[in-house]
Amino acid sequence: MSSNIIKNDTDLFVTGEIGYDFQAEYFIQELNSFAKDEVINVHIYSGGGSLFDALAVYDFVKLKGIKFNAYISGLSGSAATIIGACAENTYIGANSMYFIHRSISD
Repeated sequence: MSSNIIKNDTDLFVTGEIGYDFQAEYFIQELNSFAKDEVINVHIYSGGGSLFDALAVYDFVKLKGIKFNAYISGLSGSAATIIGACAENTYIGANSMYFIHRSISD
């Protein structure tokens, strides 16, 4: 009989309008409180919002080397996709959508 190692999974949520309902400051504090070996699951259901809040989360995650799994339900749009983009693994529900803006360059 083999034994399995069970890690402490943690669920966080990115919902509502980023910068209003969801604020980067509090999310970053939560991320910073976890041990390095914890599995963090970030559930995203947001149409987007503040680019600056999303970039703050993205930069913090990359700076600290935080690894998390993103689970998209319903919609991950606009600024929410930036948070999802820094995930180690991303899972999108069969009936969900991932929306990003087209970059315009000359």
